[in-house]
Amino acid sequence: MGSRKKAVLREKADTRKSQRHTQGNKDSREPRASVKPRPRPKILKSHSASEATALEDSEAAQLLVGLRHGAPDSLSPDLDVASDTEPVSSLSTWRNSEDYFSKKEAQLDNWVMKQNTRDSQNYDETATTVNKQPPLKSKASSTPQTHPKSPTNVSSDSERNSTEEEAFDIRYDLEKDGVLYDFTLSSGASFSTFLTATAKAFNVSVSHLGALGYIPSFRPKNPKPLPKIVHSDESYEKMLEDLEDYVESLKSRKGKGKVKSFTVRLLDTSGPGTRKDIGKKSKTVGKVVDASTPALTEEDNSEEHILYRKIEKAHHCDQHGKACWVRDNGSHYQLTTSEITQWALLMKIHKALVDKPPDSLLDSIENDTGVSRFRGRTRAVPAMPTATPSPWNTPYPPSYPPWAYPPFPTYPYPSPMPPAPGRATSPHSSPGPTSSPSVTPSKRSLIDIPHISEWLEGVDKDDIRGQDGLQVSQYSDALETNGIIRISDLVDVEVNQLMAMIGANWGVANRLVKYAKEDMGQINKMSKKSRH
Repeated sequence: MGSRKKAVLREKADTRKSQRHTQGNKDSREPRASVKPRPRPKILKSHSASEATALEDSEAAQLLVGLRHGAPDSLSPDLDVASDTEPVSSLSTWRNSEDYFSKKEAQLDNWVMKQNTRDSQNYDETATTVNKQPPLKSKASSTPQTHPKSPTNVSSDSERNSTEEEAFDIRYDLEKDGVLYDFTLSSGASFSTFLTATAKAFNVSVSHLGALGYIPSFRPKNPKPLPKIVHSDESYEKMLEDLEDYVESLKSRKGKGKVKSFTVRLLDTSGPGTRKDIGKKSKTVGKVVDASTPALTEEDNSEEHILYRKIEKAHHCDQHGKACWVRDNGSHYQLTTSEITQWALLMKIHKALVDKPPDSLLDSIENDTGVSRFRGRTRAVPAMPTATPSPWNTPYPPSYPPWAYPPFPTYPYPSPMPPAPGRATSPHSSPGPTSSPSVTPSKRSLIDIPHISEWLEGVDKDDIRGQDGLQVSQYSDALETNGIIRISDLVDVEVNQLMAMIGANWGVANRLVKYAKEDMGQINKMSKKSRH
C-alpha cells in the first residue's frame, strides 16, 4: 500500500474510535477519499422523454440506496446540491455536513414530484420500450420517437385527426319577399347554430323551420332539382358530408386550393305554396315560386282567425248551418270561406265592419242570380229519360242512370245506391251510329260529392295518403262546425285559415287542401265525360 492509503486507513480508524466515545455506537461509513468524482449524467437535447426519464430514475435509485444504508460512498459526490462536478476534497467535509441526508431527501422529494408530473402527462413508458430505444446521439434525431398507444392515446389521436380536418366556409342564400339574402357558416358549425342563423335570416322563430329544404348550386339544373329536407342532426350531417365529398372531389381533380365556389339555397317548405315543378301531374295545384316564404307569425294568424270567427258568429244561419247574408228580399246567400276570409282581411286593415259586408263583396252578393256557384253544393241526380217516340233512324242519346257513374278514382267512398246488375255502364253499349245526341244532358255534376267526414276517413285508410298515420279524421267535427260539409267546400279554404279552424300545423292543413283539390279535379273530369 502507498503511504497515502495507509494514512487514510489510520485516519478512518481514529475517526471511528472518537465517534464511539462521543456518540455511542453510531455507525457512519465514510466515503473513500480516493474515489474520483463521477460526472453527473447529462441529458442531451436529442434524448427522448423516455430516455431522460430513465437517466433520472437511475439517479433517484442511487439516492434511495444511499438513504437506506446511510452510506454516502454509494452515491456520486456530484449529486450533492452544492456542486455538480466538484469532488470531495477531504473526509472532514463529509463528516461536518450534518444536513447531508436532509439534502438528499430533498433531492428525492424533487424526483418524486417529477415522477408525479410525468404520470399526469400520460407518459406511458415501460422498461421494454426503454430498452428498444436507439442509442443516444449527440445530434438531434431526425426520426420522431413513437410511444405505445393506450386507449386514451387512441381516442386523443382520433380527436386530433378530426380537428385537423380542414373546415371550409359554406355560403347559404335564401329568397324572401323578392330579395336574395345570404349568410356564411363554417362546416364545423352545429345543427343548432345552423337553425338559429337560418331562422334569423327568414325572420321567424326556429319552430317555423320544421320542413327546411336545401339545394346545392352544383347540382344539375336539368331536370330541375328538388330540395332535400334537413330537419335533424343526422340529416344535417348528411348535408355536410355531401358538401365535403364535393370539395374533396374538386381537390383531387384540380389540386388543393382550386375549389370552385358554390352556394346552398335554403327553402322554407313550411311556408305557403309549393315549387313550380311540383304538381305538374295535377292542374288544380297552383303554380307559385320557390317555397321560401316563411309561415305567418302566430300574432297575425291569431288576429285573422278571431275576425273570421266574429263574422261567422254574427251571421250564422240555423237553416243552412253556416254563415249567410240575408238580402233585402229575404233570400239567403251562403258565404264561402274565401269571402269570409276577404271580409276578415278588410276588417283587419279597418276597411270593413262585422255587421255588413264590404262594398266589393256586397255588390257581388246582391247581383248574384241565386244559382249556387259552388261545385257539388247539392246532390245532382239526373232525371230518367222519358220514353217518347223518336223519328225513324234517329239514334237515341246514351242514357246515364244515377248509379252508372264510375267509382271515385282514389278512395272507395260508399256509393249512394248499389249498382243494378245488367245495366250498361258504358256509352258504347248503345246501338246506332256515333252521332252527337239530340238532347243536351244536364250540366250539373253527375258525381256525388263525398261528405267531409267520409272523405277524411278515406284519407286515413288509403295506403299512400294514410301511410304517415296523421289521423286526419279527427278534424271532421271542427270542419263541419265551420261549415265545411263536403270536400268542395274545402277547396276554397286557404291553408292558413284551415290551420286556424282545425288547430293543425301547416303541413297537415296543406295536405288536406291539396288532396281536396286533386279529388275535386277528378270528380269534375268524370262529370264532363259523363255529359258527352
